[in-house]
Amino acid sequence: MVDVDEMSVKRLLHRFEHEIVGINQKNISDIAGDIGIKELLRIGSKISICRAQYLKQVLEMSCVEDVDITTIMVDEMKRQRIRYDELQLSFDALCHALKRGYVVVKED
Repeated sequence: MVDVDEMSVKRLLHRFEHEIVGINQKNISDIAGDIGIKELLRIGSKISICRAQYLKQVLEMSCVEDVDITTIMVDEMKRQRIRYDELQLSFDALCHALKRGYVVVKED
């Protein structure tokens, strides 16, 4: 049986976490540039527009008789859903990075 020094493991994990935060801050800043409130609101607005377009497509489809629903209509709805889903997932990843301290939001 291996004797584990819990304090040493906790210190190592804390150090690792601290270094990972720094690495992420640097890489995100170098690659994505500054992120401010204006950029976050712009992303939120794009998601809102994609959501609205997708829901419009859903509502329009609900007015069509089943036999009149075309492959083109279904493909367009799928395209709208994918756009919305991808933007939402991307925003979730950004929120995760914010919560972890990987992104420092600049003051506008």
